[in-house]
Amino acid sequence: MNAKIPLESQEHKTKPELALEMLDSFISEGIPFGYVQADGLYGNDSKFISGLYERNVSFICDILSDTLVYITLPEPVLPKRQGKRGRFPTKLIILNTSPVSVKWLTEIQKT
Repeated sequence: MNAKIPLESQEHKTKPELALEMLDSFISEGIPFGYVQADGLYGNDSKFISGLYERNVSFICDILSDTLVYITLPEPVLPKRQGKRGRFPTKLIILNTSPVSVKWLTEIQKT
């Protein structure tokens, strides 16, 4: 069966994108809520998490155990140009610390 929706009207959105739209609707309609709770599909979506921060919404989200986190605040820097030829670096790098997995962090906290 074909729904016969014109191609120009079709739009794909991810579940996290749809969730942020629903959240915007709740906020604009004044529907009260305390926080957002979500599973790992949403917790591992950086755009979704950024969207919650942008909306100043409290949240609790699952994440995968292999998610990398920083124990200390990373300081991104622009690396120095190597030599006199070639392009100038444009990508920030982290020099002062390395990320660790959430699984490793929870294991170390058990001891």
